[in-house]
Amino acid sequence: MKRHRIRLRPRAKSRRRRAAAVFAAFFALGAAGLLLARAKPWTRLKLPALSSSRLPGFTRVESIAVFGAPPALERRLLDALGWKAGDRWGLARPYRVARRLREAFPCVEAVSVHRSWSGRSVRCDVALRRPWAAALRNGKPAGYLGGDGSIFNAPAGVYAEPLPEADVTLLPEGADLRELARLIAAAGEPGARPAKPAALKYDPAQGGWVAGLADGTALKWGGLDWTQEKLDRLREVFADALPRFGGLLSADLRHFEDGKILVRPR
Repeated sequence: MKRHRIRLRPRAKSRRRRAAAVFAAFFALGAAGLLLARAKPWTRLKLPALSSSRLPGFTRVESIAVFGAPPALERRLLDALGWKAGDRWGLARPYRVARRLREAFPCVEAVSVHRSWSGRSVRCDVALRRPWAAALRNGKPAGYLGGDGSIFNAPAGVYAEPLPEADVTLLPEGADLRELARLIAAAGEPGARPAKPAALKYDPAQGGWVAGLADGTALKWGGLDWTQEKLDRLREVFADALPRFGGLLSADLRHFEDGKILVRPR
C-alpha cells in the first residue's frame, strides 16, 4: 500500500501557530494570576504617608467611633489610633489604621474602616476572634485558644463568657492545637451527655489529654485523633451506662483505636 504524506498549506500552518501562541499566552496569564493570588503582595503594600499639614481642610476627621468591641477593648483601640480631633487623614490612612489595629491586637480578627467625608467622621467595625478555651501555663493565664490552633492574647475583660481551661504547660513545643479546638467545639450541647469540657490538661504520663466535664464526668481522652468518632461512640456508651451505673462516670478512651472504651462509676 502506498502511503501519502499530507502537508499543511502555509495558511493553515500560520493559523495553527497563532492558535498555539494564543493558548500559551492564556496559560501563562492563568499561571501568573494563580501565583499572584497565592502571594497576595498587596497585603504587604505600604502606601507612602503624605504630611498631614499639606492635606486640604476637607480631609479633617472630627470624630471616630468603634463598633463591635467590648468596653474593655474599645478604649484601647481608640488610643492605639493615635488620633485627635481635627487630624487630617489621607486616602491611605484608613488602610494603615486597619492593619495597625490587627497587628497590635491579636484578638481582633477583622477591621473595616468607613469614612464619611461630609460628616468628617470615621467608623471602625471590629470583629473579634472566637476563643475556645483559656490557656494556662504553670497555673497562670497564657492567652486564648483560637480555632486555628494558635494561642493569642487579649486584654482582660474582652471575653466575659466562661470558657474551659486548657493547661498546655507540658505540651511539646510547636504542637498543633487545632484538634483540641475542634474537640471543644464538637463536645456536648447544653444538657447533652457527655457535657461540655470544663478543664483540659495535657499530661504525658496519662498518654495525652485528660478532661473534666461540666457535669463532673472525668475523661482520659488520650491523643487528638478520631475526635468526632470518639464523641459519637462515647454518647452511645453513656446512653447505655448511665441507667445501669447512675451518677458520675469516668471514661478511658486511650485505646479507642483498638475498639475499647472503658467506663466506670466515679
